[in-house]
Parts: sequence; C-alpha cells; structure tokens
Amino acid sequence: MTSDSGVSRRIKQHIIAKEHTFFAITQPGFEKTAEHDLIDSGISSILETTTGGIEFTSRLTGCYTLHLRARTITRVLMRVSRFKATNFTVLRKKTSAIPWELYLSEGIQFSCKISCRHSRLYHTGRIEQEIAAAVTARLGEFGITARHSPSDTETPETQKLFIRFDNDLCHISLDASGEPLYKRGYRPFVSDAPLRETLCALILMEARIGNYDTLIDPMAGSGIFSIEAAMMRRNILPGIHRHFIFETWPSFRPDTFSYIKKQLLNSAAHNIAPLKIYCSDYSGHAVDIITRNLQAGNLSDIIQPEQRDFFSGPINLPDNSRSLIVLNPPYGKRITGTHAQPLLYKKIGETIRTLYPRSGYAVIVPGIEYEKHLALRYDRKIPFMYGGLQVAVIFKDM
Repeated sequence: MTSDSGVSRRIKQHIIAKEHTFFAITQPGFEKTAEHDLIDSGISSILETTTGGIEFTSRLTGCYTLHLRARTITRVLMRVSRFKATNFTVLRKKTSAIPWELYLSEGIQFSCKISCRHSRLYHTGRIEQEIAAAVTARLGEFGITARHSPSDTETPETQKLFIRFDNDLCHISLDASGEPLYKRGYRPFVSDAPLRETLCALILMEARIGNYDTLIDPMAGSGIFSIEAAMMRRNILPGIHRHFIFETWPSFRPDTFSYIKKQLLNSAAHNIAPLKIYCSDYSGHAVDIITRNLQAGNLSDIIQPEQRDFFSGPINLPDNSRSLIVLNPPYGKRITGTHAQPLLYKKIGETIRTLYPRSGYAVIVPGIEYEKHLALRYDRKIPFMYGGLQVAVIFKDM
C-alpha cells in the first residue's frame, strides 16, 4: 500500500499539474456553435469536433471554468484510459492497472454507462461486472472503499464511469459534471414539451443574439428562451449555483475553485449588455409557469411576461429596433386536428412576413412539409433530433 502522502504527491504531479483530454457533449447538429462557446470560455486547445461533441485538452482549472461559464454543453467527460481488449481477462487486467486512487475518493458510489460497437466484447452486463470488480479491487489496495451502484439506483452524488467499446478498443472516461448541465437550477416548473436550456442557448447563439437589442418570445411556454437570453446579456454564469461531481474528486481544490468563481463574477459584472425582452404566451397557465421560473432565477426585474396572442397584432417597436423573434411552435401531440398544424405554421409565416418584416428570426420546424407551410426565407438551417423527432431550426438574420 502506498502512503497517503505518496498518493497526494502523485495526484499533484499527475492530475493537478498536467493537462488532460476532455470531451464536451452537446446537441448533435450544433457542434460548431458549441465550439465557439468553448473558445469563449477559455478552451483554446480543441483537438477534434465530432457528431455530438468536442474533444479538447486542458488542465483541471479549465474544466472548472467551463462548467461555470459554458451555456451549450450537456456534460463533460475526462478521458482516463484507452486500450484494446478482446476478452474479459485482458479487460479486467487493464482496468486494474488504471490508478483509480488518483481519480476516486473514499466512500464514493460509482456506476457504469456502457456502449459497444463492432467489438468482440458486447455483453454490457459482464463488462460492467468486470470493470466494477477491477475498480473496487484497485481502490481497496490503497485502503479506499467504493461501492458500485446499478444505474437505476444512481443519486446526484454517484460518480459515473463512461465505457465505450468501438472495434475492440475500450475507452474509459470519468464524468466531470454530475447532473446534466442543462439543469441550471432556475426551472422548477415546465410546460408541455419543454426545450432544454442548453438547446435554447445554442439556438440563441446561432441566431446571433448579440447583434440585437430586442427579443420577441411570443410562444414562450416555460420562458426558457427569454431566461437564457437574459442570462447571456447580463453575463449570469449558468453554473454559478450548481454542484458538480468533480468537487468530490481527490484532486479537487476548493480554494482554487472559489478563486475562479470570484474572477468570473468580477469579469461578468463589467460586461452587461442591455436587451429588451417581450415574453408572452396565449395561455394564462403558461404565463404563471414563466412567472414562477423568473422568480426562481431572480429575473423578475427584467422580464415581465404577459398573456398575449402572437396573431393579435404587432408589438409596438421603435423604428431603429433590432429585433429577433424566437419560436418553438407546438407540434405533434400538442396540436389536435388533422389540419390544425399546417394552418398554424401558415399563420406564423404570414404574421412574421407582414407584421415583423424587418426582424430576424429563429423558428423550430418539425419537418419539410411544415417548412413549406411556413414559407419563410432563411439564411441557415440546422436539422437535429429532439424528443425522438427529426426537426430543424431555420435562421434569418436581420
């Protein structure tokens, strides 16, 4: 057994003092937008952008900053090891050789998320069994107790290990985030079919929200577009009130984390840009939900939602206003009637063309037929999967 001081010294040398490879998971289709978010958050060494994520290198301090500042990332993984394994004996031996004592703390509960593709080892239950046994045995050699937990008994304090087999290569990563990063903490109430906060942030960024002084959110639902836009322009850090699983790592240094928070908050306070937000919904119930979410996010002073029908008439905007309309119209089960959906999208298109001809817009459209009914010109279109449906968002710049 290595002494506690020996482990601490190795943690400083091999974990704290060195750069590591990380993988930031984001909404497929919006990788380039998320890449810009990472760069703005201080990540300069981007290795590769792939479907659904961005691989980069950074020290732990960069990982801390990213969790506090980035708005478009669902989860961050820290790469731990990669090796070839074509049988379970090799898998267990290689996993046992990983210095888990540098990554996992005393008393930790961990779970395994496993995926297999084109590999001789494909029985996920057996893979999980072998890896869990190897991890607990290795930690036991250093007097560290750990408990493997099935996925269905996870808690927010459960450390997730992500294991991916691809063509017999085993990739092992450590979850740095804990609960998904779209859980900002300000939305205790939701409406039907809510968008995730990270997706709303991606759409707003791709719509170039920074070029506008007015946001029109006329089918606001839970108010997420309005809230995310307000947080962006007021430089409210999305992760400032969050707990992250990396805070349980033996390498975590609370003083360093507190210093990074303080520096980010000081910087944010000097970079606030004004944005007028018109947040509304035809449903009084939705307006009640938005009001409670604004209270939870301490944003009631800058957003006053109102019950209003988008088709009832134009908002009275100043002549020099630069306005962006964001729309996630109801679709699928949220609309009843065979002809209701086409008529709704046709009406939305007509309203934007006639009442807001000088506004930019970002509109989510659930299929090419609805895009035809919408009949709006656009500069960019990003298709993506959401809720099991193939949808797209169209963007028109002002």
